[in-house]
Amino acid sequence: MKLPKKMLYFDVETTGLNPAVHEIIQLSGIIEWDGQEVDRFDFRVKPRNLDAIDPKALEVTGLTIEDLEKYPDPDLVFLNLKKTFDRHINRYDKNDKFIPVAHNGKFDMDFLNAFFIQNHDPYFGAWVSWNLIDTIAIARYLFIMNNIPIENFKLETLCKYFDIPLKAHDSMNDIVATREVLYKMNEIFGFEHSRVR
Repeated sequence: MKLPKKMLYFDVETTGLNPAVHEIIQLSGIIEWDGQEVDRFDFRVKPRNLDAIDPKALEVTGLTIEDLEKYPDPDLVFLNLKKTFDRHINRYDKNDKFIPVAHNGKFDMDFLNAFFIQNHDPYFGAWVSWNLIDTIAIARYLFIMNNIPIENFKLETLCKYFDIPLKAHDSMNDIVATREVLYKMNEIFGFEHSRVR
């Protein structure tokens, strides 16, 4: 029996740039099965180490320490995230995994994997494939091949080029936009990508 193609579009906001030191403060995702959205999540996460927060991260997100202190504890968020993943993936079937999609996705993958490890679960790969679809890498290829004349590869720049609305640095807004960017890129390649909203 052929398994459905399960895509996990996801994005994180963090307390800094280093997943060994910094933590996720927002984690959002959209789950598709064969082009049809079947689930989405948007978790806020209280960091365990408030002293390690990079002030620049707060500037980017517009949040304060007081905002972060009101967020749910990471162990509760982690439990809810695994419940979400378990609704769609049989972690014991090596062929049943999410195909992750993100913009500059190594950053997000590293932080999500670190979030699992921080919560004493080293099995992130039981749910999510390491074969990442990264829209920034696709954008670079399209630029080199003279398909999209853009000045840089930021998500905001791609959204402007493709006429996709974006209020950046909220992970749900970012991932909704990333998903739309991928659809526009698929059109350039001539890929059929059926979807049901």
